[in-house]
Amino acid sequence: MVGSRCSGTLIFLPIMTVDAPPAAAAAQPPPAKKAKAGPVTDDAAAPSPLVIRPSLLTPASASALATAFVTAAPFPHAQLADVIDPPTLRAAREEIVEHVQATYKETDLFKVFQTGE
Repeated sequence: MVGSRCSGTLIFLPIMTVDAPPAAAAAQPPPAKKAKAGPVTDDAAAPSPLVIRPSLLTPASASALATAFVTAAPFPHAQLADVIDPPTLRAAREEIVEHVQATYKETDLFKVFQTGE
């Protein structure tokens, strides 16, 4: 207890102490966080097809892009043309249009179509 004088009155206040945890408990790491579950799909085991055009992944293409990056003006940059082949882009567009459902949302700042994913 701690004593204190206030206006001629002696006031006693209890002091609370907290015991430190045992050394063994303090040395344990915190529990691991649970990993979030990813989206469930029917073809989860199927390998994904190569989406990037294979000719962009060759050493000759990398060298040409590096040269274009260094010599570009007014600042260093590179432009990738036809990264994805047109049939793959069309298939992705069709899948989005046919299978993705979106809800129109409007606020004072934005007008968007919100999907569940």
